[in-house]
Amino acid sequence: MTLAISEIGPQMDDLLASNDGRVTALIGASKAFEFDATALDDALAAYEAGAYKFHHSFKDESTQNLSFNVMPNRHVNETLSSNEYSVGSRIARVEFNRDYETQMDKSPSHMVFLSALVQWQKLIYLAMCEEHGIDYEAASKEHFKIWPTDVRCCLPVLVREEKGLYQDTVIFKYENVAEDKWIVEAFSTVNSRLGFLARASVYRLAVPCYDGQGWTQKASSSNAPSRRKKPKSRREVQ
Repeated sequence: MTLAISEIGPQMDDLLASNDGRVTALIGASKAFEFDATALDDALAAYEAGAYKFHHSFKDESTQNLSFNVMPNRHVNETLSSNEYSVGSRIARVEFNRDYETQMDKSPSHMVFLSALVQWQKLIYLAMCEEHGIDYEAASKEHFKIWPTDVRCCLPVLVREEKGLYQDTVIFKYENVAEDKWIVEAFSTVNSRLGFLARASVYRLAVPCYDGQGWTQKASSSNAPSRRKKPKSRREVQ
């Protein structure tokens, strides 16, 4: 079920209006959770200037499904289908399409902020793999567990595109607080209009270890070596 803008009503005009401003301006103005303001400002400036570079890209044909209801028996379903992931030093991007269905009244197709938050966790996971020299493989065991602890969402207008979307995530603070535990602070944007400023605790679950006979997944150790094996699906980004 997809509504035309004319069917929604004038009360939502502010959400549906075009907005030339970038959501990074709203993210940068947020000091509510006492994030590292200096690191955030530097990272936002570098991001806006195009200073972050992607080292490689790959596909895993993954989908992300979100289903919920606000009113009884009036369901909302959104599916994100990834086209390609790109990863660099403390930055990750996904290019994706989305499908939206709803049984609620006057609810136009738009990206649900919860979908973006879940996808943000995937991008943090990929950035952590890059940070630790681990090649991501969709079928492998999990290497990290990510728990968001502070989240601020900026959604000045609705993201209504269904094809050719992208979401970027940039880690601007990375602190090793215990063995196999890190606190990361990051911002994320979807088509420069939906954004997050967030902090998460990240735990490493297992690392590849050499047991004298071969490489295996064993209990974590921050100093254990990682083995990089380049997947066939990965391509270098110029």
